[in-house]
Amino acid sequence: MKLNLASFAFFSVVAGACSNGPLNPGVGPHGLTVRASLSAVSLAEDCAQKSPPAGDSAGTCIAGTQCGDLCQQSNLQIDLAADAGGTEGVPVEIVRVRVFASGSDDALSELAFRAPQHWVDNSSYAAWDSKLEPASSEKASWKLAAPDWATLDSGRLAAPQAVYRIEVSLKIDGEERTLTLDGVTREPLVST
Repeated sequence: MKLNLASFAFFSVVAGACSNGPLNPGVGPHGLTVRASLSAVSLAEDCAQKSPPAGDSAGTCIAGTQCGDLCQQSNLQIDLAADAGGTEGVPVEIVRVRVFASGSDDALSELAFRAPQHWVDNSSYAAWDSKLEPASSEKASWKLAAPDWATLDSGRLAAPQAVYRIEVSLKIDGEERTLTLDGVTREPLVST
């Protein structure tokens, strides 16, 4: 099940008073204030190696043919907004994505991530260079590897559904922050 805007983090990336040595937490070199929130997580499958059956781009089978396995891609979405205070864009990168049982501090799994995209022209996702420009906002999405369901909750068809907390370690302009979304469950095995 997708959950919307359950966590909000604020990043201030402003010029530091000291040019030598490590930067203070939340301080970066480009003078840009950035807000970020982990707005949605979908835990399902990893469709990297799967493709729809021939002639089946819409997700339904052609009459008289057999459908292969349908695959629902695991992913996450981060909403980003930058103020106009900076003079150049800043890099945004995910460092790690971890899965916790809700209410626990012990990580159950770490998920691989790939293929950053952003929402374009209110119509679809497209490849993204992972750079946030001043006075802009992005709805950025990354594909995730599927959790190891056998390890997490005794298999994909297990009931009752376990509830998870997702933590995403994110670097904005080189400064690492953690975004959290609690109350995440597996996507149901339903073709939509």
